[in-house]
Amino acid sequence: MRPGLCLIFVALATGAAAAPRQIAIYNDADFAIVELQARAPKTQNWTIDLLGKYSLGVGRATKATFPANAAGCAYDLLATFDDGRKQQMLNVDACKPGTITFTGPA
Repeated sequence: MRPGLCLIFVALATGAAAAPRQIAIYNDADFAIVELQARAPKTQNWTIDLLGKYSLGVGRATKATFPANAAGCAYDLLATFDDGRKQQMLNVDACKPGTITFTGPA
C-alpha cells in the first residue's frame, strides 16, 4: 500500500470511531423524566445533558445523541423524574441498536 493511501485509511477509520451516536430513549415510568445525564463509565461527574431544556413524558420516546467517547460505546445514564427520584443505568452500550427503556426507580 502506498503511504498516501495508508494515511487516508487511518484518517477515515479514526473519524468513524469518533462519530457521535444516536439511540432511542423510552420513558415507561409513572413520572416524566425532567433531566437525563450521561457520563463515561468510572468518572465522577455527569457532564453530558441529553434532554436539554426538554422533558420526556410518560409513555414517550426520543432520540438522544451521545458525543464521541474515547472509552468507546459505554455510557452511564442518570434519569431524574419530576417527583425528584432518580434511576441509574450503568455501562449502557450506545453503539448497540435498540431502545433504552427507563421504568422508574425501584
